[in-house]
Amino acid sequence: DTAQPAQTRLVEMEQFQPKVLWGLSALLGVHMDVAEGLQARPIPVRPMDALPDTVIDLLPKGVTNINEYYTAFHLQSRFGHVNDPSAPIYYKGRYHLFPQYTPLADKEQWWSHVASEDLLHWKHLEPALKPDRRSHCNGPFPESSSDSNGAWVGDISIISGTPMIVYSVACQKYIGQASADPKNPQLSNWTKQAKPTLTAKEIGVPWIRDPVTWMGKDGHHRMVADCPRGACLFKSEDFLSWNHVGELVKWRQERTLSQNKDDPDFFTLPGTNKYVFKISTTEGDVWTIGTYKEVFGIDKCDVFTPIVEDLVQGMMSQKFDFGHFYASKSGYDPKKNRQILFGWIPYQCNYTVWSGSMSIPRTISLDPFRPTSIKSCN
Repeated sequence: DTAQPAQTRLVEMEQFQPKVLWGLSALLGVHMDVAEGLQARPIPVRPMDALPDTVIDLLPKGVTNINEYYTAFHLQSRFGHVNDPSAPIYYKGRYHLFPQYTPLADKEQWWSHVASEDLLHWKHLEPALKPDRRSHCNGPFPESSSDSNGAWVGDISIISGTPMIVYSVACQKYIGQASADPKNPQLSNWTKQAKPTLTAKEIGVPWIRDPVTWMGKDGHHRMVADCPRGACLFKSEDFLSWNHVGELVKWRQERTLSQNKDDPDFFTLPGTNKYVFKISTTEGDVWTIGTYKEVFGIDKCDVFTPIVEDLVQGMMSQKFDFGHFYASKSGYDPKKNRQILFGWIPYQCNYTVWSGSMSIPRTISLDPFRPTSIKSCN
């Protein structure tokens, strides 16, 4: 959808209510291979006589199967909950996406993994990241596990031919990293780094999350992550050791975790010199266009100049979508020289054992009639 004018009524995101989901999961006694969890096409109807009476009693009158409300084309989970998409990437002829996935009543989050040749028909692959163990991640690494309560939002970069994941964790104390087997074009085999890439403690903040990475024109890697003071910027020469150089975008005042400005994204619009900075808020996913200048030096902060003076307030009328759309993530498509956007739709129907779906992928481009605006089209 094209960005809407400021007077358009804002729609608040509905919060996921997991009670029915977990309750039905327990009643069904479902045990499944998580690699089969995401499904983009209609799935076979489960006969009613396969359901226990306790589940059938919960279904509304007239419903003849458990998949009555299942979507036909949106990517979603079969059982359990799917939410924030991560790391859209085109690699060796296929598009890959890694949505967060919470299988069944397990409250720990995984990185599921799906791949497609056309962005419509998706194949389910083995999960890329799984929690190491069920424990709190407050203690020293790795005894208390690098991602013991689940892997959160992250990104992928290709480093010397090898895809590398950076990801945040549930306790939001550090950023982890994993590498793919470069001989496996399916990207179905990932190995976690033994130690965290960086920690919140070493940069003097209480938490850090949701990293985005890219390569600068000067040959240095960049990473932006959500921090209390803004979008923290890091630089690296080898993608392993990172220097905190400042904030690419600063908030007017330091915030707490309860003040949502998370899931940052930063990218250039193909064929232009314009950059887009995006954050997710309680009122939706908002963006601004600006100019970006790389500053030479591994310890120097780059400069992003948005077109709005009050960044957050100025972005509130500039949304990717005015409906139920959150935690969006974009990726560059070299096949067609375009920027592709995915978002989480907090979609749920009563009496189902699944919730959440991915939006239909859309392209982002500069509006030719309004050079300070972008278009977002399916």
